[in-house]
Amino acid sequence: MSRTNPTKASRQNSKRQGENQETPGQDAKPVKKVDAAKAAINVGIESPQNAVAYIAKRYGIEMKPQHFSAIKSQLKKKLEEAQAAEESGLMPRVIDGYLAPPPKPRQTPGEPDLLDAMETIKTLIAELGTDKVKRIVELLA
Repeated sequence: MSRTNPTKASRQNSKRQGENQETPGQDAKPVKKVDAAKAAINVGIESPQNAVAYIAKRYGIEMKPQHFSAIKSQLKKKLEEAQAAEESGLMPRVIDGYLAPPPKPRQTPGEPDLLDAMETIKTLIAELGTDKVKRIVELLA
């Protein structure tokens, strides 16, 4: 039979219990440096020295001013790229978490719909045959 040390066992149990408890003011997830930098920028802090002080005070994260400046530059670049893509129409707009449908092509009044024209051609091919429809197209071209 093996004997267990009662003080050692009680220390292990208290450690396990302490792991499950959260201290007040401590978030369940640790905050990343990028998220802390975003928060500082969203508050309106632009200066790297002021932002580093804010991040250290608010989140307890040590960060150098150069690191904050680099994160800020990357975020600014991503924002500018997203705005340029949205303006050029390459990226669909997000509205309340949903992607907006792509804009419909404009039809000029009196212009036939392409699908209607294709259906008409298909019926002509079925009635007249491909050779006659090709000859008609060649005559019109």
